[in-house]
Amino acid sequence: MPSRDACARRDQPGPSGCLLGGIAVTQARQPLLSVTHLKRHFPIATPLLGGPRRAVQAVDGVSFDVLTGETLGLVGESGCGKSTTARLLLGLIRPDAGSILFDGVDLAT
Repeated sequence: MPSRDACARRDQPGPSGCLLGGIAVTQARQPLLSVTHLKRHFPIATPLLGGPRRAVQAVDGVSFDVLTGETLGLVGESGCGKSTTARLLLGLIRPDAGSILFDGVDLAT
């Protein structure tokens, strides 16, 4: 059985038969959650006299993968899009662009 140190290295796939968080994994690990180029913009106000529309870019081009057995934490300053990202992942709001794949199923459509 491989050592736990070999399993803990995130920069390389775990060896075949390696246990990560109690789950057997192989070298070809696929993401359980894959977020690609996620965007969500909110309009600020209706333009006056045909002026340009303005929007807050709450989430703009976010991408990440979470593999089976991994934990993800979203940290950042107030107003940086953490809650909006969570709402997008939960399906409470729809993204303007990008994809959210959970176990191969597209949740963004």
